[in-house]
Amino acid sequence: MVTVFDKEIIMRSLYKLLTSISIFLSVITSVSASVPPFRIEVFTTSMQADLLNIPKLKRLTQSDIGVYFVDQSKNQLDKLNSEMARKQFNSESELVAFMDKFKRDPVFQKKLQQMTEGATSFVSAMSYGIDKIPAVVFDEKFIVYGELPLAALTIYNKAKVNDAAMWLDNNKGTK
Repeated sequence: MVTVFDKEIIMRSLYKLLTSISIFLSVITSVSASVPPFRIEVFTTSMQADLLNIPKLKRLTQSDIGVYFVDQSKNQLDKLNSEMARKQFNSESELVAFMDKFKRDPVFQKKLQQMTEGATSFVSAMSYGIDKIPAVVFDEKFIVYGELPLAALTIYNKAKVNDAAMWLDNNKGTK
């Protein structure tokens, strides 16, 4: 015959077992090295553009990837300033005519778009508190500094695995 005391012991054991299984499954499904980040944002300079290997990163992760060149606005503004410095204007009307023609020029429109994108990139970097580049942001939470995207992905995945192992180790004592 099973007593109330025995039922209580069985229920506690069953509860502990189910809790352990639940914790294990939630960690395995939510923090796995094989699950790619949802969003990756790369903050870098124009000089490093050829080193980023974004197509390979997309193939490996199938993630939404944004690339931000934080120096783009300054580079385009410097080019524009040097171009303007080479021009000689004899009157204000010559300057106005030049600027009107310049604003309609498709090359200038592209430079203006790049300056806008550069400013947006800089603001995005500031919103994350990024103070060094290159920087790769994963899922708007985790930042890896000083690495190109593929190396940063390796560091991110190792950190996820270590974090999961640490979480499991820390929760072994809660029975």
